[in-house]
Amino acid sequence: MTNSSESLPFILFRSAALRQINQLKRFSELRSIIPAELNIDDKQIREIARSPIFTDSNQISHDLLEWFIKKGLLQRDEPKTSEAKFPFIFVTAVNIELTYSCNLACSHCLQAPIRPVGPSQWLDLAAVKKALLEAKCLGLTRTGCNLTGGETFMPHSPILELIAYANNIGTPARSNTNAWWGNRQNIKIGDMVFPTDSSLVEYLKEIGLGRLALSLDDRYLQYPELLERVIRVASLCEKQNQPYEFVITEPNPSIRQQAIKLLHESIGGYPRFMVSTPMEMVDVGAAKNSTGFSDQYHEIDKLALSSPCAGKGFHRPYYLHIAPDGGVRSCLYAPAGGWLGNISDDNFFHVLNAAAVNSVYKLFEHNELANFVETFLNPWKDQYRSIGHGCAASALIARLAEMVFAATEKQGGQPSAMQMSEIHKHLSIEMGLESPNNRQNEKLMVAQGGLKLP
Repeated sequence: MTNSSESLPFILFRSAALRQINQLKRFSELRSIIPAELNIDDKQIREIARSPIFTDSNQISHDLLEWFIKKGLLQRDEPKTSEAKFPFIFVTAVNIELTYSCNLACSHCLQAPIRPVGPSQWLDLAAVKKALLEAKCLGLTRTGCNLTGGETFMPHSPILELIAYANNIGTPARSNTNAWWGNRQNIKIGDMVFPTDSSLVEYLKEIGLGRLALSLDDRYLQYPELLERVIRVASLCEKQNQPYEFVITEPNPSIRQQAIKLLHESIGGYPRFMVSTPMEMVDVGAAKNSTGFSDQYHEIDKLALSSPCAGKGFHRPYYLHIAPDGGVRSCLYAPAGGWLGNISDDNFFHVLNAAAVNSVYKLFEHNELANFVETFLNPWKDQYRSIGHGCAASALIARLAEMVFAATEKQGGQPSAMQMSEIHKHLSIEMGLESPNNRQNEKLMVAQGGLKLP
């Protein structure tokens, strides 16, 4: 909220965002986003950022103080102990999902249940640029940003403009593609048309793409012709000196061997610009026919803590993820989640300020999963198929908590049993965790004329 200069208090306090800027010494980055007409120098920025309590408003204009307050860098109220933490201090990269739309329908994809029908839908370009600039100021993109989807190398996509923008502000950019455009001509990406696949790779190199990410997984059993296109794009990266990588998600061994063999044959030697990135294949969105939770873990809260991050990724994340609607979350395996805030509605400074008191954040920080699961998940666990991986369990708890806490805040009380049943029905379908028995019951009701399937 904007404050008039007359109403400004004499005492102001640093927000969590400003404390992080000071902690990471991001003073020049902060100055770069302050409007030039506000006329502030490096010394003044350091004084404001380093002072726990700011009182000397006479030396700085009221317009500048108003800007700091509106951005969420200074605040009227003294921060509580819980708000004085550095919730994003370990974050070094931001993963931005520009769309969930895709020209493929891979069976293993986590996003399959939430993929929109029809023309591709894109995260707002201006919102992404603003978020990238603020993330850089906060030190959230010290490693870089990842621009992904869905498939982003499509007509009307903002991908090329965002790669160039990230490079211009000094943020290394990595981008994913399924390489459908390999061996093709007149390729339209965004508003640009490239006569050949080679000219597209050349342009990616020109605008400063840090790394092009290609997938090596079982999709090539489903789309055999796609492997040749991927190898073609990889070979073009070699010719253009464009770094690229294969993201490996437990592919069939024969496919991996075939891919490496084809690449060696295509470039006539060992690849110089390729790296392989192992990526664990999690139990989300798979098509298993068992019901209920895993036999190994009868308590899903304990299963959640068996994930590689042991639940710490929700309150001490190393990466943040932004969904196509602008929602911010801290877990890759919870697509469509946005429990930390939304860059389309607010700036990154406010998102950081609110993180330490966020309900999902605190749920994992204080390890209150058991009570939450007992109350809000176990009574409806039969709506879900078998869950055998900690990442799937923790993602489910986080998405469920997001929805329960939102409903509680909206109506001033906990959701009713009927509301909870609807929440679980929606969530099980959206996350690809629906019990086969539920689907069979729905089909039976359809046959009896009592229900319409989506």
